[in-house]
Amino acid sequence: MSPAVRAAARGDVPAVAELLAASLTRDAFFAQLLPDPTQDGGFGALQFFSAYAMTHLGRDRALDVVVDDDERVLGVAAWTYRPRGRSSLVSRQTGLSVRYLRSIGPRRLIRAVALRRGLEYRRPHGTHWWLSAIAVSPVSRGGGLAKTLLQHRLARIDAAGEAAYAEATDVEIRELLLRFRFLPHETPGIEPDYPMQSMTREPYRAPRRYD
Repeated sequence: MSPAVRAAARGDVPAVAELLAASLTRDAFFAQLLPDPTQDGGFGALQFFSAYAMTHLGRDRALDVVVDDDERVLGVAAWTYRPRGRSSLVSRQTGLSVRYLRSIGPRRLIRAVALRRGLEYRRPHGTHWWLSAIAVSPVSRGGGLAKTLLQHRLARIDAAGEAAYAEATDVEIRELLLRFRFLPHETPGIEPDYPMQSMTREPYRAPRRYD
């Protein structure tokens, strides 16, 4: 059987955290927040992504995983539903902030808030689904799993007639998003040389029929 996509459960959190830590520790955004893995053996990153995964099991969020026949997690995509006018600064800093604080420390938590605030003003204000992370296990890359994850969630977003938004931090992700109708929106000028591209995807409109 081919890999299947399903909603993550609480029992998947350890595997999801391990995959995200292995894939995103050097990501342009997350690398600024996480402790140096050479200093703590990656323990801080695991704690951080455990808290991160838990936030996406809640209301108005989606944590999709692609698994093999043995239910091993091969890839993950994290989404947040953002109604018009709602700031992610509120929703993402309450509830599990203590877990984040324990995982990265107060200095990096302050840094995270500052970065999020800088990004917030450049994000769409209308209702949309925000793709906050997508990652595939290093040993499973090249098999189209990221494409499978995007197809799964975007089909539901299209069916609901909703928009989507993402921030690409490397060329590979940017090219993948372009194939799914995401278009460059604005490069956030948070800091000099900050490698991030804002990308938006307008709601799907079915072709008009002329009978």
